[in-house]
Amino acid sequence: MYYGTCLRLITMRILKNNTWLLILASFFFCHGVSAQVVINEIMYDVPGTDTGREWIEITNASGAAVTVSTSTWKFFEANTNHSLTLFQGDVIIPAGGFAVIVDDSTKFIVDWPGFSGTIFESAFSLSNTGEVISIKTSTTTTADSVTYASSVGATGDGNSLQLVSGVWKALMPTPGAANANTAVASSSSSSSATTTSSGDADEDSSTSNNSSWPVEPQIFSRIIGPMTAISGADILLRGEAIGIEKEPLANARYLWNFGDGSTKEGESVLHGYNFPGEYVVILDASGGRYSATSRLSIKIIPADLSIDAIVHGSEGKMDLVNNSNQELDLSWWRIRSGNQFFTLPKNTKILANSRLPLSALVTGLSINNNQDVALLYPNGSVAYAVADHVKVVEAPKISEVSVEPMEASPAVIYPGVSDSRSFLQTASVAEAAVNGEDGGLADQENQSSFLSPWLYGVVGIIILGLGFTFLPKPAAPAIPKNSADDFKIIED
Repeated sequence: MYYGTCLRLITMRILKNNTWLLILASFFFCHGVSAQVVINEIMYDVPGTDTGREWIEITNASGAAVTVSTSTWKFFEANTNHSLTLFQGDVIIPAGGFAVIVDDSTKFIVDWPGFSGTIFESAFSLSNTGEVISIKTSTTTTADSVTYASSVGATGDGNSLQLVSGVWKALMPTPGAANANTAVASSSSSSSATTTSSGDADEDSSTSNNSSWPVEPQIFSRIIGPMTAISGADILLRGEAIGIEKEPLANARYLWNFGDGSTKEGESVLHGYNFPGEYVVILDASGGRYSATSRLSIKIIPADLSIDAIVHGSEGKMDLVNNSNQELDLSWWRIRSGNQFFTLPKNTKILANSRLPLSALVTGLSINNNQDVALLYPNGSVAYAVADHVKVVEAPKISEVSVEPMEASPAVIYPGVSDSRSFLQTASVAEAAVNGEDGGLADQENQSSFLSPWLYGVVGIIILGLGFTFLPKPAAPAIPKNSADDFKIIED
């Protein structure tokens, strides 16, 4: 027991005095594991508009699987730690496996429709001139850091920067797969080994099976067009293609499938969708024996547009109203006022749930009658006509009321009133005005029948009062003379 106690005390003292060694060893161990995840490919300047289309590729260079914790791992770019969100695949990257970090997963899938690997989504915008980017396992721990520059290449020519044998090169993009030059180097090594071998057939066969198939040159295509459009209106779609020399492909053939059963051929085409919905446009571009396919998703919404706030005259105006929740392109739409027309120029946009005021000084339309104003599709058909949306309200008809003839009442003279009948009529009209309604002849009759008994009673009382006032007073009755008055008293 004594020896056991001593052993425990010695162990605790060793651990206490070497705690910093354990911490340091732990740090280097963790850093060594996370540092096996490296940045392998950078697509920083996509041909055309690259907003949301940029991405980087990471690979697990270790011999064991690595788990990417989206709660702690960061993509460092523009001096900012950007969070990661798993969009597709698994957070566990196997040994030798790949994953891509994209700015917009939807646009990435459009550019690479066959990609089935792991996708992490973040929010960033890579500089087209170069910057420092890093993969971090936390806000303070860096797994790998790269400084790229446009001088190396891949400046909008369809290539990406790829790490090959420790050197960054501009090569054909290979997201989720080994870099392009790696396979070619393996094939060359195998060929060299075969050449210097003894010529044994079995050995040559084994070497040939281990080699990779060379990467064929490719051309690239893309679709330029809106992602949202209005049903019934023609939209402009344009195709672009670059050849194996990363230059515009001359004499390319463009075949379009609009996703609604219709097709067309040409570099730039107009197409209109009759019904709202979501459609996928496929473009096949070919030149010689090479071809490329690209796609674009287009959302077609109803034409929820109207005209409002019309002010007449040559200095007037009108408002186009977008009642939808989408920004709309009104290129080449027309406005009609009578026999006059105005065509909206290309790239005229109207924001979602907003108004677009159009001055008559700009359109040249002199609006004299709202019934002649309409909004037309580019093909000339009517999208909205003011006349079809004006509510016509008929004036209410006055119902015929049968009125019984009233007996003329005898004129009654009041002090200060010249005509009692006009007074009664004025009282009825005043009562109707106080009530705020046009009661009609029937209401006047009811008012008159209600007032007459009271007026007659008041008149009667007044007449009786006047009669008692002016009638002569009766003479006082004679008082009989008392006989005692005839006697005289004689004093003795």
